[in-house]
Amino acid sequence: MRVGRRSALFLANTFIVGGSDTLPEALAATYAPTEEEGVGTVPPLGITLESTAELQAKALLAFEKRDFKEATRVLSELVAREPKNEKWLEGRAQALLDGKAFTMALRDYDSALEIVRKRNDLNTQAEARLVAGRGLVHEGLYDWRNALTDYDTALRLTKEAGFVEDPYTLNSRGNVYSSLGMYEEARRDFLQSSEYFQTAKGFKTNKKLDGSIYASSNAALMLAQLGDIPGAIKEVERVRRRAPNSADMRAALAAMYWSQGRGADAEDIWEYACNNVLEGCANYRNSDWLSRIRRWPPVMVNLMDKFLRAELLQSTSYALLESDIYF
Repeated sequence: MRVGRRSALFLANTFIVGGSDTLPEALAATYAPTEEEGVGTVPPLGITLESTAELQAKALLAFEKRDFKEATRVLSELVAREPKNEKWLEGRAQALLDGKAFTMALRDYDSALEIVRKRNDLNTQAEARLVAGRGLVHEGLYDWRNALTDYDTALRLTKEAGFVEDPYTLNSRGNVYSSLGMYEEARRDFLQSSEYFQTAKGFKTNKKLDGSIYASSNAALMLAQLGDIPGAIKEVERVRRRAPNSADMRAALAAMYWSQGRGADAEDIWEYACNNVLEGCANYRNSDWLSRIRRWPPVMVNLMDKFLRAELLQSTSYALLESDIYF
């Protein structure tokens, strides 16, 4: 149930980490060469003749194509050229993170943070962004405690700087709370994340709208985990109306409807998810994917398992009945 500035919102390999749906914030900043450097300056021996601005453009293009191996290669050239520029280290860390090279990504985030903190220029936003990025790496390593520490720090730094807490980081912390079994805390963060997405500038753009929808869906799933299935159904139905093509919410409703004795409703909405939504329902038949990747809470995974078992039994019964009729 993760939402970072990566698809940490809607799957792109994952709900944990991975898949950037936006370009690295620091890397996307326009590069301005110094007078001494100049665009045409010959780089040190062993480094390509391309200008820093050209390499930056190549790295951004690689991110757009989701070619994280190429992005890492290009950013490594930039790091070799300017080893004390945290922007390149941060960009490479994100490429490594999205490529699931977590240990290497952790090193780059640590190095970038060391540079920022030593500079002591009170660039709190940069530090908060780096710490939040490192939190995503800890999530990828299933190191929930260190992830929680980093998200707490990132959110504290943001508030101390006078900014609203980052909704992406709140959603990520909610995921960590859920993984630690702290479901009330998780729900609180998901609700706050959704609210901040809705009040953010440019809310109606796809990324922020998706962020709000996804955080709301996570909050509803936490309500089910806390024992309020009827309340969770109402919240999921609201999310589904906002995102009618979400297989996730249709699958969740199928499982919860079945648990409440609404078999026909469950079958109808499940069939729609399987046959009419691009994402399909195949992954939702896999309990490991559902709990480890999509990160549904245990109660919801159990409800889905019961629904699928009942569906299989019913399908088998229909098949046997048709066989008897045929013969």
